[in-house]
Amino acid sequence: MPERWRIAGYGLVFVLLLAQGTFSRMHPRDWQADRSPQALPSVRALTLMGAGETEMVATLLALRLQTFDAQAGRTVALR
Repeated sequence: MPERWRIAGYGLVFVLLLAQGTFSRMHPRDWQADRSPQALPSVRALTLMGAGETEMVATLLALRLQTFDAQAGRTVALR
């Protein structure tokens, strides 16, 4: 790999990191929700949505719950 490609690669990484930092300063984290998750669908609806795959439904419900647990680096207590 020629030396100029290596320097160009480092330059590109630097420019991309600078662009990401600028973007995150311009768009503050106001998307976080300070609320508990809404009520779940009924067991019958979950069974129909999962098409009999109970492990898949359980995994999706666990992922849904995790999205409310830690938001923007803070821990939100679930009640």
